[in-house]
Amino acid sequence: MFAVSARFLDGSSRRFEVGANTTSAELRAIIAQGQRIPEMHEIKLLQGDREVHDDSQIEVEMQVLTVPNVARAVDILCSVLAPPEQNCVLGKQFGAALDLLGNMQQLPPNFCEQMLESVMRGRDYTFPLHKFEDFHTVGKLFGSVCGNPEPYLWRLCHYLHADLIAPSFVVAETLFGIGALAKIAEQGKLSPHSSHAEEIAQSISWILSEITSDDDVSVFDVELIRCCIGLLGCLGSAEAIPRIQAAQEHVVQQNSLVVSSEKAERVTKATNDAMERIRARPGPGQCASTQSAENERNGAALVTGQPADASTDDSIPQTKDDDSFFRALLNSKADIPSAGLPLNSDGVVVLRLTRMARSLKLREHLRTTETLVPCCQRVVEAGCAMEPESTSGPQFFVPLTNEQIVEAELELSSE
Repeated sequence: MFAVSARFLDGSSRRFEVGANTTSAELRAIIAQGQRIPEMHEIKLLQGDREVHDDSQIEVEMQVLTVPNVARAVDILCSVLAPPEQNCVLGKQFGAALDLLGNMQQLPPNFCEQMLESVMRGRDYTFPLHKFEDFHTVGKLFGSVCGNPEPYLWRLCHYLHADLIAPSFVVAETLFGIGALAKIAEQGKLSPHSSHAEEIAQSISWILSEITSDDDVSVFDVELIRCCIGLLGCLGSAEAIPRIQAAQEHVVQQNSLVVSSEKAERVTKATNDAMERIRARPGPGQCASTQSAENERNGAALVTGQPADASTDDSIPQTKDDDSFFRALLNSKADIPSAGLPLNSDGVVVLRLTRMARSLKLREHLRTTETLVPCCQRVVEAGCAMEPESTSGPQFFVPLTNEQIVEAELELSSE
């Protein structure tokens, strides 16, 4: 069915629906219906300067574009995640879908949900071993294009609870989760303060011990070990270091025919990076005063927001930097007007919700909305918590420690 737009000499226009086989004569008859045509007059059809006769073709000019079919690519990947009897995806299609989506900066949320739903729909089916690597590959793709991962972390965490020994879909589900979380961590979007971080770290530690419990490991196992080591480096505590070292040694000891020197070096590098990250993080109960001082020097410190002098003297004790920071915080407190709430002149404020203050949906929205993603990332990168007290307490969208709150005599309450 086509729509033909006809413009009349009086300036009016009408649209007429015609079929693909409609002739010029039939179109003229359709147009004549409802028109008051004077005696001895007829309707002529003109297209540009050309008259359209009964035996003439009606020419339609269109602009044709070839654009990426994102929906089709997502459907292909979801077919890979489908039960075996429904999976008829060719390797060429799978590779093309991965390439197309891998070049995107962010996949729309509806497509992300579609992929996760496909993972869940196949849970009762058994997949052949050769499909496991595909699940891991699709998981890595998901992690690289899902944008803000917070809305999906609880499900990815749930996938890690599967038993890696059972030859069923739960294995594939776990590999999808490992791949997705590893990519999210590589992009700096996962930290010990992310939701479900502790649970993810515990599951990854258990998975790593299961993979390395066998004397021999496959080439695919080596990639999984590298991903798990990276995740523990991102989320784990000092207690995870022996597990990481044991996994690395397990890989290095393997036959060179199975584990090439290049793959072993990648695992060793991941191990060194992971241990360095863990050792650089503050211990439990700390929110690194050194990070606060570093943020101040880099112009990202709470309250002042002003770039500090780029030249620093390493001989000056750290306490001096901390004292300067807290002094700036106290000075900013003096700027608070009697009726206002700004913490400083740069726009950092304390806001109090007067409606829906205890709504979990609203709190979740504030944590995940794209508008506040830069603020949330800034808090996480500073090693601080967005909700340090509870899910009903204050939410912080600038780096702030309990020590700073006490020092500044700020009273924050959900009451």
